[in-house]
Amino acid sequence: MTNKPGIGDTMCGIFGLVASHIPADIIQSTLTSLAQRSESRGKEAGGFCFQVDDSIVIYKRPLPVTHILKQPDYKEYFSNVLMPRMHYSNQPVAIIGHSRLVTNGAQTVHANNQPVISKSVVGVHNGIIVNDNQLWQQHFFSEHRLELDSEIIFMLIRHYLQHTGSLHHAVQKTYQKIEGSASIVTIFADLDYLLLATNTGSLYVWKTADGNFFSFASERYILEQLTLQSSLHNISADSTLFQVQPGTACYIHLETGHDEQLPLSAAHHLSEAPRRKRHIRKIIDVPPEQNTNSEQRQSISDDITIAVPDDIFQHADVIEPAIRSLRRCTRCILPETMPFIRFDDAGVCNFCHTHRDVQVKGHQALVELVAPFRRTGNQPDVIIGFSGGRDSSYALHYFKQELGMQPITFTYDWGMVTDLARRNISRMCAKLGVENIVVSADINRKRRHIRQNILAWLKRPHLGMIPMFMAGDKQFFHYAKVIAKQT
Repeated sequence: MTNKPGIGDTMCGIFGLVASHIPADIIQSTLTSLAQRSESRGKEAGGFCFQVDDSIVIYKRPLPVTHILKQPDYKEYFSNVLMPRMHYSNQPVAIIGHSRLVTNGAQTVHANNQPVISKSVVGVHNGIIVNDNQLWQQHFFSEHRLELDSEIIFMLIRHYLQHTGSLHHAVQKTYQKIEGSASIVTIFADLDYLLLATNTGSLYVWKTADGNFFSFASERYILEQLTLQSSLHNISADSTLFQVQPGTACYIHLETGHDEQLPLSAAHHLSEAPRRKRHIRKIIDVPPEQNTNSEQRQSISDDITIAVPDDIFQHADVIEPAIRSLRRCTRCILPETMPFIRFDDAGVCNFCHTHRDVQVKGHQALVELVAPFRRTGNQPDVIIGFSGGRDSSYALHYFKQELGMQPITFTYDWGMVTDLARRNISRMCAKLGVENIVVSADINRKRRHIRQNILAWLKRPHLGMIPMFMAGDKQFFHYAKVIAKQT
């Protein structure tokens, strides 16, 4: 199976909880709320991992996570199997969720969706590993079985854990090897720890003081809204919400409720060394039904026939000489087809005559301009629209490195963000330790609209129709305001 280098699930949402002595109905309502709020980060596939008693159950489908919650087999399994076991279990319950925006590895292939299973390790990943092929070749290429770059993370953790016996050392070594952004949540069949780790800071945790309840998500706002949920008021009186800082691992001991944060950059050891469980938990992957229902088919593909007019290229031999003969401005080369253009006797256009050079104010003027917006500590003080292109990449570098501000980057994916752009986003956010908030549109719907606009242009080309090709990205401005308010 081939694996396109450096393409993965950068735009995904991670969420979940760890609960002890919490009623099963509250766990269910909390999970539903987390899934609904995390779905904006990816709507093309979703999955859950449930650790209850001595088993780890994986349920994932090529559907949005909120659709999964409505599937008859999921509701039956949750109500008749998981709920009773959570109700009577004396052990903590751990649940991990993932909302996926597909960038590589078709969601129709069950194994490509998350959570990812790597023998005794199960995990979810938000980000892109850009050197995964090299790592496979260096270590254990024969075991490579998925189209996901995410798989290499959990393989490395398992590999180093087996060789060193130290969980934190295994996580450190893994993050030293990988290149790109990686926020992960991992659970183990033979250890009583839940691991959260990130090199961008795209992980937040809300916990109660007694250690009986933890919830986590990719964005602070998701947990802030969760704390307002009426069903959680009784357990949220004494609680804290914090960010897992870039370059940090957070370990939650499932038996004691104790959590510990350790940096990934220096040699540290967990205060309590992980012990192998005497009874290894059984990992169960619930397969999808063979007959894909209509809702799944609709979310996976669009049966649209592209009909290109027969005569669209008929006159190409006539058009090309006409293009070459167009009159152009002798200074800026704008052609005579530019609306409202006029030329003087020297062939210079009216736009050149009215052009005024931009007066650059310099670095110090920008320092003074942003001064009122600076916040203390690690609090974010600027949102940067991040497409992964040269301009926004330089803006991110300048605000972070030259101005010393704490940015949050924001990407609106409407189906036209390229794989190269995603890799750039991953590299820069990982290197600078910057959070990337993603809002994912309904990709299939957006691409249908793009296709229809192009077909309309081919049928009857008109200059005024050109802006329609990029109309789908205009919600960027709306979501930028929303995120500014949320953060």
